[in-house]
Amino acid sequence: MDLERKLYNLGLPLSSREFLTYTILATALLFGSLYFFLPSYAPSALFLPIIAYILVDYLHERKISKIEAELPRFIHLLSTYPNLTLKDVIRLGSSGFGELSSEFRGMKRLVESGSPASRVLLSFARRTGSPLIGRVVEGLVTAFRSGGTEKLLKNLSEELYFLSELENERRGAISLQRYSIILSASLLVPFILGLVVAVVRRLGASSSPVLPLIPTYIGMLAFISGLFLAWTEGKPKNAAVYILVTLAIGLLTYSVVTWLY
Repeated sequence: MDLERKLYNLGLPLSSREFLTYTILATALLFGSLYFFLPSYAPSALFLPIIAYILVDYLHERKISKIEAELPRFIHLLSTYPNLTLKDVIRLGSSGFGELSSEFRGMKRLVESGSPASRVLLSFARRTGSPLIGRVVEGLVTAFRSGGTEKLLKNLSEELYFLSELENERRGAISLQRYSIILSASLLVPFILGLVVAVVRRLGASSSPVLPLIPTYIGMLAFISGLFLAWTEGKPKNAAVYILVTLAIGLLTYSVVTWLY
């Protein structure tokens, strides 16, 4: 599963079931503690599983970004060495390239234990889920099998510098868009709606038929925002997570504001 792959890449070899079990236990412990000491905040513990998933996703994306950032420099180094083999590629990458080197050290141990270098590299590319890493690894394996390594490495090095710059710009734009939409849909809009409801109630118009529909509006906003974010990122599986996070925080914000005012 996608969650298991991300956990494994982060050095946490847990199954989805184990991760869910530990998260539920932590949620129950946090809920019980808050219930006895801060009862009004106890429901906030229910957001812990969502927060845990988002944290795993964020840490995984950051690690993949660091690996991708080292690829141009690594491929450039390879292009300066003649007559390399795939084992040499793994050996050269096992130091001096940050997160990429930590992955290569793991691959080096597998190769030394008898696993084919090409299979280890391709498995690494599939496990990261990164199109850029997949393209580089498949290009390397194909080139070493066909014998046209020197020319391909030179072309790949030049292409990677350009692609990495585009990818960094894309990631930055998506991150800015993601957090802007989530903050607006889960905090800003519910906060303003909560203030409006509080003012309306103080004016004695609490019987307005519009007021009970506001939580429904917050839910619709969360649904649309989650679908839009997942579509722009090209990750439809994330839609449910974005919707749940935005909806949960939005309703909590709205409830707190209406209660305080």
